[in-house]
Amino acid sequence: MSKEMVAPEVAPVEVWAREKVLDEVAKWLTEPGYVIPWPEIDPEVASAEINRRILEAEDPFATESELQKAREILGLPFRLTGFGVRPSDPASGAKAGGAYVIIEGHTNHGEAILFQTGAKKVVTKLLAAERKHQMGRWVQIVLGNEGKRSNSGYEFLDLVPAPEPFPDA
Repeated sequence: MSKEMVAPEVAPVEVWAREKVLDEVAKWLTEPGYVIPWPEIDPEVASAEINRRILEAEDPFATESELQKAREILGLPFRLTGFGVRPSDPASGAKAGGAYVIIEGHTNHGEAILFQTGAKKVVTKLLAAERKHQMGRWVQIVLGNEGKRSNSGYEFLDLVPAPEPFPDA
């Protein structure tokens, strides 16, 4: 007697398009108590995404866990070239169902910068900049709210316009 092999049923993995991610993050930013229902991540898809980023990275030995924090580059003017959105990590002290961003840019010397923040004001301005086609502007991270701190103890950060610097001669 032969038995037929039946593949186990696997729940489909939902992959969100960028616009869906941005819409969910916008709800999280504007609707008190909203929790982003992040889809389950297929480990193979996540691994492939990490491998893609490593292959495309300027520094293939840097990892996201080693990214600079926004407060480490306070006042540094940079040209905003892009950002990615990631689910917040409760293991790092963040609330579940939130988000943080990885921001890409470059300095006036052409040096690529990559850093992360969960500052809601910064995230809000990034979403607005993308929706209003204002990526590519010169901006900088600054302290906001006159030295006040969030419930988690972090200083409030803001993303503000920066004058376009002149390259060194």
